[in-house]
Amino acid sequence: MQKQAIYQPEGIYHVFNHAVGWDNLFITAGNYDYFIKKYVEKLNEVVDTLAYCLLPNHFHFVIRTKNEDQLLSFLERKKEKKPGLKIPNGLSKEELTHYIVHRQFHNFLGGYAKAFNKQFFRKGSLVRQNTRRKIVMEADYLINVIRYTNINIVLHQYVENIDEWPYTSYHQLLDDNPTWLCRKEILQWFGGRENFIRAHLDRINGELDFNFEK
Repeated sequence: MQKQAIYQPEGIYHVFNHAVGWDNLFITAGNYDYFIKKYVEKLNEVVDTLAYCLLPNHFHFVIRTKNEDQLLSFLERKKEKKPGLKIPNGLSKEELTHYIVHRQFHNFLGGYAKAFNKQFFRKGSLVRQNTRRKIVMEADYLINVIRYTNINIVLHQYVENIDEWPYTSYHQLLDDNPTWLCRKEILQWFGGRENFIRAHLDRINGELDFNFEK
């Protein structure tokens, strides 16, 4: 497997993972809601979230890591709350900022798996060992991966219409309710609300074709 890019301050990444074997990550509506709740609690201080989609057996996020000062400040706050917190010795600043984000994802997914296993009297790993991440370097690719993520449930043919699936950032990016997503910035990237909608519908209708790894 190709070596994954490290989490760099202010880097943009497509992050995704899958349940082990034929298992599902989510069984009830409460599972989806709890997953997002814990994601916000664990990740909001270290990343900005640009898009997400939760499917029964896997998930996608498009995230932008916070800047270096924000990441290091987060770590200092965490040390104050947990004086015994152990950080690997000898890390460069680049390695340390990667560690901060990587560890938060690890803790988030581990905590969710523990709660899921307890609820369903299950044991063992729930998600694949390595959560995948791909750095997004180009503006066109960023637009495409946000669109791909938002409508992933349709592309996998779980539903025919994006309005049938609530566990995607597509709806939050279009409504007027408060959101933890970077709504204003994202809509500007697409050239406004109507262009955002059109771009997604064109992809769903097969007028655009961009392939990303599942």
